[in-house]
Amino acid sequence: MTQAATIRNSDSDLIMQSEALTTITARYSIREDRIVVDCVIHTGDKLQLALTQRLARALVAELVRRVSTLSDNPLIHDFAQEEAISTKPQSEVVQVAGDRPAWLVTHAHFQKLDAGVRVIFTEDEERAVHLDCSEVIMRNLIDIFHKTFVAAEWDMSTFPNWVKGQASVPQQSQVIN
Repeated sequence: MTQAATIRNSDSDLIMQSEALTTITARYSIREDRIVVDCVIHTGDKLQLALTQRLARALVAELVRRVSTLSDNPLIHDFAQEEAISTKPQSEVVQVAGDRPAWLVTHAHFQKLDAGVRVIFTEDEERAVHLDCSEVIMRNLIDIFHKTFVAAEWDMSTFPNWVKGQASVPQQSQVIN
């Protein structure tokens, strides 16, 4: 995993630096009607990201698109999704103190890597964090968002059949990690 990354535009101009996310915990905020992601970055600092439904749907659609290109066989996706979720080691739940304002993520960028994709979350033109994703991590992100969409009672049409059924309806206050 790259600890800090340089984000460049198509002309190779430096846009901003990005810090690596190491652990995330997602939950649905009823009050804000957003997905809130509590994160730890590579330095050990914590921050909170907030994603609107519109951005979350676009993010999930792109993750699903990228994973779906790995095979045309839906049965393979079924098994691969189940394996990615069942073999994920449980990590510590991340909780960010309420005294820090959350970043409102305005853009999610995708950068192709040799072994997957880098998902870059930006709030403005100066701050970014990223998550380097192998296929397994992309599948786990899809699962995390699926569970969060269920908790939020948002439309589930963004998720393909090989994801549906992976989540039972969690309580509104449940933390999904």
